[in-house]
Amino acid sequence: ELADKAEDQEERARLTVIAENCAFVAHKTPETLYQATQLMWFYCLWDAVDCVGRADQYLYPFYLKSKTDGDVLPTDELILSLMLKLMEHGSHNITVGGQTPDGRDATNELTYLMLQVLRRFHETHPRMSVRFHEGSPKELFSLVTKMWSEGMSDPSVVGDNTVIAGLTRMGVPIDDARDYTMLGCQEIEIPGKSNFGCEDGQLNLARVLEYTLRDGFSRNTGKYIGLRTGRFEEYETFEDFYAAFVKQLKYFTKHWVTLSNRGQEIRTANFAKLVKTPLTLACIERGRSLDNGGSLYNYGVCETAGVSAVADSLTAIKKLVFDEGKITKERLIKALDANFEGYEAERQLLLNHAPKFGNDDAEADKMAVRVLTDFWGELAKYRSVRGGVFTGACSLLEAGIRYGLSTGALPDGRCAGEPLGNSIGPRPGADISGLTAMLSSVMKLPLDYGVGGTTLNVVLTTRLLSTPEMRERISDVMFTYLCEGGQMAQITTANLEDLKDAQIHPERHGNLIVRIGGFSIEFVQLDRRAQDEIISRYAS
Repeated sequence: ELADKAEDQEERARLTVIAENCAFVAHKTPETLYQATQLMWFYCLWDAVDCVGRADQYLYPFYLKSKTDGDVLPTDELILSLMLKLMEHGSHNITVGGQTPDGRDATNELTYLMLQVLRRFHETHPRMSVRFHEGSPKELFSLVTKMWSEGMSDPSVVGDNTVIAGLTRMGVPIDDARDYTMLGCQEIEIPGKSNFGCEDGQLNLARVLEYTLRDGFSRNTGKYIGLRTGRFEEYETFEDFYAAFVKQLKYFTKHWVTLSNRGQEIRTANFAKLVKTPLTLACIERGRSLDNGGSLYNYGVCETAGVSAVADSLTAIKKLVFDEGKITKERLIKALDANFEGYEAERQLLLNHAPKFGNDDAEADKMAVRVLTDFWGELAKYRSVRGGVFTGACSLLEAGIRYGLSTGALPDGRCAGEPLGNSIGPRPGADISGLTAMLSSVMKLPLDYGVGGTTLNVVLTTRLLSTPEMRERISDVMFTYLCEGGQMAQITTANLEDLKDAQIHPERHGNLIVRIGGFSIEFVQLDRRAQDEIISRYAS
């Protein structure tokens, strides 16, 4: 209609081409990059999509054909236009790199082009994630590191080894496991075949520890909510106390699963997902929606809060109370109840004389592994009402702050109300031994049991990445992390002095980008509490 009304011939021709392209993809399979990107964009609009999948894979054949045979617009311009629309629409997550279903390196020309477009934008959208494995080209990580050095928090990086091992552990065939993509902020899914996503609920392990310390009693409600496992003062050994913690953990896991499955049933009854359901394999054949077990792979996911705080607390209890007797059981409970007011000596002991997760300390790391293995192992015993098992995850966005507000003082020396941390990493400020030590600690965790999406916040300041030599060293360190046990890393590149100045002079720092768990945002848009949590990550 617009073309018919257009008086300018050139404008009429442009509108006619658009109309013909839209009409073509409404009924036919795309043949050119212009047609493919148009159909992709329509799908994003229809579904308010937060996952556009492995775009460098499914668009690449069209890209090559149009680059060779020609197209309405140059191929680079088409990719630029598509990513502009994704940026305007706030769409995420674009996944690039990784492996093909048959195990070959999947990096191609389009991988680099999309990253270079994102680099030119220097914005918080579209979100991008880059998959890495042993066969990934070094040039790819060099480009990613260069983008970080220019002040970007995107792209995130993901380790194929851990994710693929976790998916196959849950029964996903290897060719589908290799074809995984990132969804939303950091969730993992098999595109067109699964119902992944961290939408089933969250469990705060620090509260479970609180119930164990107080015989199932809740400080917040004044009622007995947990199991009556006994008063802390009555335990003879640390192993007796830890066994009580595991009992509480199993108790609350069972209740969490019940509530989670009820939530899934409510979503099934009220949200049909009429776009995504018919475009997900097996839903139509099974006559079930995406939330009702229609897809091939139907797993549940539990976001896990407070892992490092609990591990550090248990390490401190074992060392300072049971092994060395430097703090009595009675004194510890009184100190926690008083939020350490009048017990500063005990707090300093807990803070500084017990090892903390995130410093490559064997004792502290072993405790973190034990806690996470016990919880995610218990979680995996249950099945979602969709049909698949439950798996773990950890990327809490701003929930680490919220859960901290409702959690009392802990035996790691943390005061009531302080943040618990929003990723699988150490509690903010606890890692004091540098980047390599912190990564080494996280690599020891059973992250293949948490493939709902388990990320790590990493601070790599632009100053740390300021020279080619420094960038190469960081690339090597991060690449090793991803190939030898790490699952994901999300980067904050802002310098500490800039963050502090932005709190005083926000008008000077409109383009200062930071990472909040699973998404990037301008620092000045955050409230003061969230800003302080970001700054606390720089303590080491």
